Amino acid sequence: MPEDRYHDRKSSPQSRFCGHPGGAPAIPVFDCEATMSRSYLHVPVSATSWGVRVRFDRRFGPRATNANSIPIDPGLKAWTIPQKYLDLVTHHHLCAVSLGIKMDGALAVYQDHRVLALAVISGITAIVMAWLRLDRRLDTIPGPKGYPLIGIGYQLPPKAPALFRRWAMEYGEVFKIRVGWYNWVVINSPEAIKEILEKQAVITSSKAPSPMGHDIVTGGNRMPTMPYGSHWRALRSVIRQITTVPMTATFVPTQEFETKQMLFDLATDNDNDRNFYQHMRRYAFSIIMTNTFGTRIKSLDHPAVQNAIRSQAILRRTSRPGAYLVDEIPPLASLPTWLQPGRRDAQAAAKEVLDIKLDIWHELEKQVTSGEAPHCYARQIYESKESWYAQGLTEEHLIWVSSGLVEAGFETTAATLNSAILYLASNPEVQKKAQEEFERVLEPDRLPTFEDLANLPYVRACVKEVLRMNPILAPGIRHFAEQDVVYKGHVIPKGTVLLANTAFLHFDPERFEDPLAFKPERYLDHTLYSSEYAAMSDPYKRDHFTFSTGRRTCPGARLAENSLDIALAGIMWAFDVRPPLVNGVEVDMNVGDDSYLDTGFTIPKPFAARFIPRSEERLGIVKKQWELAQQDGYELRGEQVDVDGIVQ
Repeated sequence: MPEDRYHDRKSSPQSRFCGHPGGAPAIPVFDCEATMSRSYLHVPVSATSWGVRVRFDRRFGPRATNANSIPIDPGLKAWTIPQKYLDLVTHHHLCAVSLGIKMDGALAVYQDHRVLALAVISGITAIVMAWLRLDRRLDTIPGPKGYPLIGIGYQLPPKAPALFRRWAMEYGEVFKIRVGWYNWVVINSPEAIKEILEKQAVITSSKAPSPMGHDIVTGGNRMPTMPYGSHWRALRSVIRQITTVPMTATFVPTQEFETKQMLFDLATDNDNDRNFYQHMRRYAFSIIMTNTFGTRIKSLDHPAVQNAIRSQAILRRTSRPGAYLVDEIPPLASLPTWLQPGRRDAQAAAKEVLDIKLDIWHELEKQVTSGEAPHCYARQIYESKESWYAQGLTEEHLIWVSSGLVEAGFETTAATLNSAILYLASNPEVQKKAQEEFERVLEPDRLPTFEDLANLPYVRACVKEVLRMNPILAPGIRHFAEQDVVYKGHVIPKGTVLLANTAFLHFDPERFEDPLAFKPERYLDHTLYSSEYAAMSDPYKRDHFTFSTGRRTCPGARLAENSLDIALAGIMWAFDVRPPLVNGVEVDMNVGDDSYLDTGFTIPKPFAARFIPRSEERLGIVKKQWELAQQDGYELRGEQVDVDGIVQ
């Protein structure tokens, strides 16, 4: 018998793939046993995968038509049908497989028929499994009805924050929805946050499975999408060692230095009323990049910036709801890899992202080896890598956690600063109050410093109000229940998505008077850091939930607040932020939901704003301070560095 037509393999309990050595595609045959009867080959097939049972048979032999006849080897238990038969069989008989009826032909997926097979199998599978996942224990929790099986849809609808805010008003402190494959319980009160996400954190700190967006694209290494477990806890301990209060204090010289360049850039490079948007991004990126990798960013043209932006764009695209069907219906991950839609895209994204991360890690290795690496977080992680390996981490884990610090601190800080500019331009009375505070506290001939912030409660209140109005994750912070959760007699089943609904928590009219208005004075008595309020036993003393909650609380929250406080203090000290002019008239600023990008992150669309120096004297101080800063450099983790971040 010609070997290029038949290939014998042993059966496996689950499935086997009968492939043609000459190049014909493999045919998946499930629980297949071939038996001979005279000159016929009788092949019963039982497929139990995905909860659907199918039985069918096919007879080849003398009674078959010439077009279908295939020579039979009595010893065959697995086979490859030549292409001419595949074309005929798959063309006529593929659709019947997942319906559980008799079908002439093997369970084959071939060339362009793969899409049709996947659609049929996926559709039947999704329906059956969705019904199996219905849990009547959720009946005690109110919520909108939605559509059968998929609830409100396979992903969150546009303008979800406003919708979730309305549902919270209607249904109370917890409500349920179904979003595609998953049941969700949406949490709308600080008390429920405390009881569910903090007191039961050991079972509510995970993330929903993401076979493509997390497992493939990130190799399972990205902390924001990583399930709660030993690896997550080990990586968290890496970050905690470098984001302690004393370690955060070492950022201060960098933050003050970058503020001086940012103010200079606003004074000299915003003639088009739009460049400020990128100056905020450079400021945020340089702070986190300098302290993480020892690389100062003087301009957004720096290759590290472009690589980081490219990496973040890929991660946002691949982690957004609906990016991959397999992430919306995780059991599809049990399909053969060549049947999984989007897998090639995910693998390509994984390679591109990892290549970017490896480039900067290898550059750090060279600097450490040559003794040129400045003191920075990544160097500290690299030099301690053997101790982390002993805890079960790999080099790839350390690469991801190091670059993850940059990803977490870059766009979030920049987006919050640009949101602040949007609100300041819309509220000149807020700026006036802050400027009156400067007059009381500061001498007129110097910029505000970190030492001044304790005496500038209104300025810090402005930052807290921006964080309340625009939490970076919209409509909230997702967790995942790994076991059944009990709250006030309700049972929230294992496998439920838990959402801390900041779209309502930050706009609850019972907690915030006139919640849609920008009123920093509501935070005048909140003089502590957000992390300090989060540690209090009374959840109603929380200032906001922007930095998450429970074991998923952002470890860099204090660092982020410092960057925001000093930047906003400098801006309001030096400038009046005003709307742009059209025909000599100031336009109204749009601060509504449609002024933000539809990305799942609260990032304002690029907009125009003017930065008018409050006086020639202040403008001169801004320019002089930057001139001196360039000459003197600054201190980075105890070492003096120059304007390029090079150790002197």
